Amino acid sequence: MARVVLVEPEGEENVGLVARAMANFGQKELVLVNPCPLRTPARARAMHAHGILRKARHARSMGEAVEGADLVVGTTAKTIEGSVNRSFVTLREPSERLPKGDIALVFGRESRGLTTEELAQCDLVVHIPTNKSYKSMNLALAVGIVLYELFACKANEYRVARSAEKAAFLERVEEIAFDPEVRMRNPKAAVRMVRSIVSRAFVSGRELGALHALISRVYEAFKRK
Repeated sequence: MARVVLVEPEGEENVGLVARAMANFGQKELVLVNPCPLRTPARARAMHAHGILRKARHARSMGEAVEGADLVVGTTAKTIEGSVNRSFVTLREPSERLPKGDIALVFGRESRGLTTEELAQCDLVVHIPTNKSYKSMNLALAVGIVLYELFACKANEYRVARSAEKAAFLERVEEIAFDPEVRMRNPKAAVRMVRSIVSRAFVSGRELGALHALISRVYEAFKRK
């Protein structure tokens, strides 16, 4: 199961269609960040998914909406490397390796998508390839495609590293990178790249624990010299 997060959706009919797409793929948790008013058109578009629309949780920020998620997957129409400060992948790369865990799928505004700052909060950024002459895609259609691609394949049996485990590991990486004695030329970029690698590898809790222990022991040995 996953939570679908819509950041500041602008069209209530789209929200209703998203709820319908979620019902098609067995998803029930919808989180709306500062949404437009939801009235009769939204309910009409939802068809038999009124329950998803009615129980949708409202949040004041994307950070609040994805809190506690083990994997945060953002979506973008931008494909120029570096334009979103994150590497992106096509949908079928993660769908074949989707692990178990609490996954948040984040979609941006119909008019301008997710901001650079919001994309920076994601563990993984995916892109839906479209015709170069018309890249813009309807929000509800994008949600439907993502849900299909990510959940058509059976989830792997291993447990993805929890958000708290990843936070602890990255805190350790940051401590090492910013240590003056380590002499990293660009510690901020190094931490960002490590985070991207960990997220794209769908590292398990056991794997991350072993990696955390390894770098900690190496760092402690370095400090004793």
